[in-house]
Amino acid sequence: MVTKWFSFLKKPLKNPIINVIGLALIAPLCVMIYSLFLVKRGEELDEKRGRLEKKIHSLTVIKHQRERFAEKFSSSDPNFIQNYVEPLQLLKEEVDVISKLKSFSYEPIQKRVSVLAENKIKFIEGKLAHPVEVTSKDVKQILSLLEGVNPLKPQIIIKKFSFSNNILDMEIEQMSCHEKD
Repeated sequence: MVTKWFSFLKKPLKNPIINVIGLALIAPLCVMIYSLFLVKRGEELDEKRGRLEKKIHSLTVIKHQRERFAEKFSSSDPNFIQNYVEPLQLLKEEVDVISKLKSFSYEPIQKRVSVLAENKIKFIEGKLAHPVEVTSKDVKQILSLLEGVNPLKPQIIIKKFSFSNNILDMEIEQMSCHEKD
């Protein structure tokens, strides 16, 4: 039965006017279907172009941000920690008081002097070498160096950090800083 339907295609119609009318009706229909296809394809391409323009814009913004970041920190001091943070004198008030009492040969004072002499910030391979004792003023001073607007300051990320608070006196608050592993 299917072959009967398509058999008319094998034989040309006897009336050429019907052939011309048939072609005249089929050709615009084919052109219309093809133009609809082209319009749909154009819309898809416009959509893809819009997405690509957005991606290009976002990649350009990211590139500019990376360039600004690299430019900002390219002039930074690679030894910033060693040159600015490690030389800080911690517990300055206590050191000043004890330096006045150094002439006394009282054993607890001598032990405290030796502890204070070793109480220095020292980094080894990016990690704090040992816990240090600091006051809140010391913490503010360290953080102002790390977070300040010094043009030589590199990008510094602190991953792990902890405080244990020791109140020695009503007026003196002392903290111990160490890096957690």
